[in-house]
Amino acid sequence: MDELKYDSSGVRTQEEIRRDEGLELFNSTTDYLAPPQPDTQDNEQQAQPEQPNQPPQQQQSTEPQQPAKPEEQQDQQYPWQEGYDFGDFTRNTGEALIAPVVGTLDAAIGIPNELLFKHMGFQIPEIPKFQNDAAQMFRDVSSVLVPTLAGGVGGGARIAALASKAGNVSKASRLAKVLAGERMQIFGRGMFATGVGAVVDYSVPTSGTDANLTGTLKKSWPATWGWIPDNIATLDGDSEDVYRMKNSGEGAFLGLFGTALDMFMSIGTSVKRSTMWVPEVENAKVKADSLNNKVDLDAEDILIRDAEKIEADLQELAVYEFEKSVELGTTEGKAIRGLHDTFHPYEMGIRTADDGGIVQGSVSLLKIANNDGSINGRLGSFMTGAAMQYGLDNPQGSMDVLIPLSKQLKKASQIGFKSGTQYYSYKDIDEAGTKFYQQIMEMDVETMKRTLFDPSNSTFMGESAPYYKLTDVGNNAVFKAVNDYLNQYATKDLAKASAYTSGSLSGQLSDLAQGARLMDGNVSVEQTSKQILDRIQFLSTLNAQNRFAAGRTLNLMNMWRRKKFTLDEGDLLKDTAANLQRIAQEQKDFRNILQAVNDERPEMLKPLMLAYEVTNGEVNSITKLNNYVQQSTGLIQKAFFDAQPEIPSAVVQGIWANIYNSVLSSVVTPLKAGLGNAALLIERPVATFMGSAIAGDRKTMRRALYQYQAVGDTFTKAWSHMTEVFARVSKDPTGVGYVMRDDIARQNEKQIDALNAFAKAAEERGEFGPSALMGQVEALHDLERNPILRFGPNAMTAFDGFTRSVIGNIEARGAAFDTVNASLGKLDNKAMKEIADKHYKAMFKDGVITDKAVEYASREISMNLDSPATKSINALLQAAPLFKPFMMFPRTSINMLNFAGSHNPAGLFFNQLNEFSKPFEKVGYETAEKLLLKRGIPVKADTIEQAYNTMRAELKGRKAIGTLAVSGTAFAFMNDRIRGDGHFDKEKQRVRRDAGWQPRTYKGWDGKWYTYENLGPVGDWMALTANIADNLVDGTLDANDGQILFAKAGYILSSSITNKSFLAGLEPMNDILAGNPAAMARWGSTFSSGFIPLSGLRNDFSRILTPQRKELDMDMAQLIANRNPFLKDTIPDTYDYIDGGLVGMPGAWTRVWNGVSPWKVHDDISEEKQFLVDVEFDGRPVLSTDGSGVKLTPEQRSDVQRIMGETQIFKKKIQEIMRSEDGKAFRKEFVAARNANRDVDYKKFKQVHMKLNRALNRSIQYAIGRSSFRDEIKEKEFNMRQTIRATERNNLEDLRSFNNY
Repeated sequence: MDELKYDSSGVRTQEEIRRDEGLELFNSTTDYLAPPQPDTQDNEQQAQPEQPNQPPQQQQSTEPQQPAKPEEQQDQQYPWQEGYDFGDFTRNTGEALIAPVVGTLDAAIGIPNELLFKHMGFQIPEIPKFQNDAAQMFRDVSSVLVPTLAGGVGGGARIAALASKAGNVSKASRLAKVLAGERMQIFGRGMFATGVGAVVDYSVPTSGTDANLTGTLKKSWPATWGWIPDNIATLDGDSEDVYRMKNSGEGAFLGLFGTALDMFMSIGTSVKRSTMWVPEVENAKVKADSLNNKVDLDAEDILIRDAEKIEADLQELAVYEFEKSVELGTTEGKAIRGLHDTFHPYEMGIRTADDGGIVQGSVSLLKIANNDGSINGRLGSFMTGAAMQYGLDNPQGSMDVLIPLSKQLKKASQIGFKSGTQYYSYKDIDEAGTKFYQQIMEMDVETMKRTLFDPSNSTFMGESAPYYKLTDVGNNAVFKAVNDYLNQYATKDLAKASAYTSGSLSGQLSDLAQGARLMDGNVSVEQTSKQILDRIQFLSTLNAQNRFAAGRTLNLMNMWRRKKFTLDEGDLLKDTAANLQRIAQEQKDFRNILQAVNDERPEMLKPLMLAYEVTNGEVNSITKLNNYVQQSTGLIQKAFFDAQPEIPSAVVQGIWANIYNSVLSSVVTPLKAGLGNAALLIERPVATFMGSAIAGDRKTMRRALYQYQAVGDTFTKAWSHMTEVFARVSKDPTGVGYVMRDDIARQNEKQIDALNAFAKAAEERGEFGPSALMGQVEALHDLERNPILRFGPNAMTAFDGFTRSVIGNIEARGAAFDTVNASLGKLDNKAMKEIADKHYKAMFKDGVITDKAVEYASREISMNLDSPATKSINALLQAAPLFKPFMMFPRTSINMLNFAGSHNPAGLFFNQLNEFSKPFEKVGYETAEKLLLKRGIPVKADTIEQAYNTMRAELKGRKAIGTLAVSGTAFAFMNDRIRGDGHFDKEKQRVRRDAGWQPRTYKGWDGKWYTYENLGPVGDWMALTANIADNLVDGTLDANDGQILFAKAGYILSSSITNKSFLAGLEPMNDILAGNPAAMARWGSTFSSGFIPLSGLRNDFSRILTPQRKELDMDMAQLIANRNPFLKDTIPDTYDYIDGGLVGMPGAWTRVWNGVSPWKVHDDISEEKQFLVDVEFDGRPVLSTDGSGVKLTPEQRSDVQRIMGETQIFKKKIQEIMRSEDGKAFRKEFVAARNANRDVDYKKFKQVHMKLNRALNRSIQYAIGRSSFRDEIKEKEFNMRQTIRATERNNLEDLRSFNNY
């Protein structure tokens, strides 16, 4: 076959696309596979005795030449070509009609030519090929399929034909025995006539010069048959995709389906071995030679080999079962497969062990991952049926089976594998197996390494410190026992063997289930079910024992560090064996439950197995399954107080996922998170430089300079990774675990799978309630995954990806600097960049950065670290979901508080600063290692000091930055250029708010006020300093008695610290519980808005389209309308009753900027408003009435404010008061008190408030007199007076009349 050719850009031509995708049927009659050479090969086989154990002779590696295109094809005309006429049309049509008949004649001519006449020296002439390619294709397929389908009744002729072709008496007799057996007879009748199919595929003219059947199928329909290799005979044994067929066929029924497929693809092909094992060191040559010592097999050899292997495995299993029965005394009346003839051939299915075993499986893992000759392959089978049964019956379960498999892997170390043009080194094979173990155990890399022991140097893979070596502690008996344990249960080869076995059995489980479905209603199903349950038991035992061994190894490592053991040398292995036996018995009991369920309620088997997996074995009975489903689909009882939080409700989770999406849908939210991350990324190098400068550490300064100087390279990589992450999470929200951990995402998906399986099983029993409920659950989760509705969380995940990439590249450059330092500066910049790029790439796994140090640093910056405090709060919220609406983001809040604490100028209360306070030489290796490992920083003996010093410098720099922030804020506050959170008195703070005073802002040189809210911990310390100055140091109008001081201190603490913790959400809850209806309305409108998608985005539009403040009566409906852009227009506006105009309505550009930007801009307030703030005058209560006690409606208040602002009548009165003697005296006293850090004597200036109140009332009356609501207000005022009079006279009739009015 011609090679597919691509130009340098990798772009295929139209012709190549048509050919690759099956759009072109035949452009040539060139064979996909090399032509056979039967005469030479058969003669050689006949002349030489069989030597199956001898290595094959080397064949010449000459490529078969492609036959020239026949002349007929070169002259072929197509309808779209010039010169195509009616004669061409008639010929093409006729060829298409007679193709099946002529194809059958091709077979009728080819079979006797091959089996009979060839040996007589003459041939029946073959029918010429058609000119039309499409017709020739149908003819080729017909020449194979028609005789094959008809040949099922001709078993005797088939046996004779194939035995004759074999040309070897011994081989012919073995082949005849196989084909004459009942198993083969049933298989041929029931599936297809395998023997005749093979003869036909080999004998018809199509096979000699064109493609055989598999070649034709592959070329015509590549999407379906494209996985078939170009030359199946070049594979070293079965392909990974044939393993899949064997899993299904051998186990589920007769055991020859994969064999037939292998035969079908190899008939008519020459043998050219292109796979081999390659020793990479001298002492691996003997093992490599033994692996390569295989005989090339033709189709008949494959059939004989597999059939005899099945019989041998059945006999081995029969002997094992018989000996076990004798030992148990249960032989009487017990029929054993393979020993007694009471079984139907369909019940004799068994999955045999494949050639190459687990060693070949280690390569298959890489080949499958690289699509090397495999599209959807399996690892193959490593165990015979007897070995599997021994593992199930053995008291220690799977471990006794795994240990021999691990020894096979150890013997095959330092051997690579050549597959065609692809070479897999032993390092590639070893790393792939280790990663596979990590994935199966769901461990991070560092934890996995700490569970694996290297016997060659008596160290853990994850430890490089010399004092972890076993040899350092001498011949102590305890350590000898530990060494024995580690060599037996914690080696890397055992870990890989368990991973390969898990992968193999998992594939077999899936394929056996498929085979059982294909054979539904057949007697083989019962035996197939037993094999499925066997594998479930073996897998569950294997995984449970692996987790126990890994956990014990971690405990031993920790005890090893402390050199203090809780088990003596005699107990360690005994206790281990006892626990392995316990686990094996538990899994055997669970298998018995599964068997009972399968017998009595088979439809419930799948949901029970899935629930068992999701809950790590907790759900192991139908009763527990029913409870699991009830808890997983609960709503009311799971939404308030959850009695079983370990089983989360999928319904509640779906609701909350959509609420989070809605709340986080604001454009500002991800921008705020991204800019916050950026601010802290900028702070990081500044802190490191400052800290190293303070400590006089020039080496750390040089290292930091090299780390941070490649800004362009760092940000280019970060931007690329950010866009990739955003694309991935938009397609699959669980695809990147930067925000939600991967294991939690997988657990949620498994829970949904288990619930769906239960619903389907209930549906089979005629119960449709669970299916209806799961339809709603699926709808909730589908809505939650919508990329538009998830824009906010997805964007935040992408920004986290940006942060990780920046930190990753910085750490990679640091590693390059350390390498140069170790080489005494002998590497140039180019070599350093290559080292840094190598370290950066090593941080990725499946496109995601998984480096622990990078993860810790980035989670610290993005406020997403797990800690004991966050875990405790989350556990509380799981048990009492009632509090969750008030504490929606506890992890973020706690992390903000902790990170701000690391900038504490005094270094009080926060251990991070104190832990790294001493230099490395004073803390010692072990303490430094613990501190660094806690932060995810890898520890190496040659770089630990530098890693410690760098972290110490950064923390000292944070403290210095906090100190600068505090001192700078104090100076700015004294010059009236910065604001904190405001006044402790809510009423007086409302005065500021109404005047346009904005919290957490600083005054720019243009006179506008800009927010510093998103500066992270620096902003928090600035706000804390401003709050102290504003409430304790700065002059106020309240005497600082004990009660007032206590209130001020409480406010400072709550505004600066509590608001950054999970406790901030408890304030509205306390107000609600206290019976505050306004608080209830505010919280209810905010939270209920989250139930409707895009709550945050709707707020964005509201701020842009209608940013002005509205007049509200704290009614729930009004508050909800105020959060939605179009409904907000139905609420009356709030007008500035002093300066005029709408309150909160900036210019067009500022409006858009403040609507989408985290960095808000605000105008300065007028001199008159500042005077009211200074004298703490609150005019809002007066504005709410007409001055006579009549409460104004929102519409009336809006109109009165508008008139007051337009006429500026109150503003003029304020100016008069400011110029009065009282006003001037107050302002002078206020300034003097501020400068002297003392309080203002409020009693001296009561006249100021009296004058302002009088002026405000007169202004209101003036505005009411000109308002369109004047008559309505006056009528209300009259009615109120009459009611008062009627009350005073006790005139009930008038009182009733006025009240009804």
